[in-house]
This record gives sequence, C-alpha cells and structure tokens, in this order.
Amino acid sequence: MPTTDSSWHDGHNEVRDVHGSLIQAGAIHGDVYVGAERDHEVPDIPVFVSVTCRGHDWVRVDGDPPEELPVSGGHEIRVLVQGYGARAVILHELRPVVVSRRPARPATSVGPAAVGALRPRGFTVRLDDPPTLAARGPETFPFTVTQSDPELFVLAPHADDEVEWRLELDWTCADRHGTLVVPEQPLRLHPGRHGGRPRSRP
Repeated sequence: MPTTDSSWHDGHNEVRDVHGSLIQAGAIHGDVYVGAERDHEVPDIPVFVSVTCRGHDWVRVDGDPPEELPVSGGHEIRVLVQGYGARAVILHELRPVVVSRRPARPATSVGPAAVGALRPRGFTVRLDDPPTLAARGPETFPFTVTQSDPELFVLAPHADDEVEWRLELDWTCADRHGTLVVPEQPLRLHPGRHGGRPRSRP
C-alpha cells in the first residue's frame, strides 16, 4: 500500500565525506551490487596449467607388465601456466612433492622417446627427502601471469630412487588464494642405472 506520510518527501538529506559508493532509493526490487563489476569469467582456480614430459633417455623396467620410464637427468618437464582473464595472478611458489619412493628396479635402456615460443624459465628438481626446486638462472618465484602473458617453466628432475611425484603451485588473485596440484596422474622417474649403470638393450 502506498505511504500517506509526506515527511519522506519533505525531508532534507545531507551527506558529507563519503568515500566509495552511495545509494539512496525509495524502493528496491531485486538484487543490488555495489562496487566493481563482478567477473563472471574467472573460475575458482584462475589459472590453467599444462604439464608435458620431453626427453631423450628412457628405460624399460622389469615388471609385469614391463614399463617404460624417463631417466633421471635425461628429460625435462614443461609446465605452462596461463591466466583465464586480464586480472593478474601471482605465482608465489612451485614445489615438487614425492608421492612414492622405492629402490630402482632393473632396467634396460631403450634410447630416445618422441618428443614449442615462450622464453622458458629453467629449474632443477632434486627429488630427495625433502624434494627441492632451484632456479637455473637469476629469476625465480614469484611470477605473474595473465591470459595474454603466460609463463613456461622447464624442470630438470633428478632422483636416486624410483619415484612418483607431482607439483604444488601456490597462487593469489585479488583477494583469493590457493594451491594447485598438477598433474592429476603422478609423474614417474627412474634413476636409470642397474649396478651403477643402465643396461644396454640386447
């Protein structure tokens, strides 16, 4: 029912020293959003990460069934990180995490595997206990990425045991933060030796 009180119309409103948004309305129907426009395109995790393995030295491990694994020091892991929009995402740290470890099984060298224009950032990964990641150049974390300005990290992993491992990437975007674990399936690595040296394929 319409109001019959005329004081609302006759009143005097005065506002001073306002910083930010001010809304005055007699009636509001529906939702009201005050402040910056909401970004409907940025998902809960605002970065896309792809992980690929490139190498020239692989071994076939004795097992049931036999498996082919990359050799420590004989391949590289490429991690491409890209934002979903124009809003910058700060990458604070990238950590290797060993999922499993065991003594290396006997293996036979099988040679190279089939195997890109960003300037890569090189890192050495030691999958010891604890695992470490060290920059191979003067630049290291944090880095910033957007949709138009991605980063490519090239990792050279080394291990003395047969390991499965992943990467943890810490990020922040505006007032949000989180840790992204990649890839979904753990990476695998073999030290590539049997009695101190890889066996040659017969």
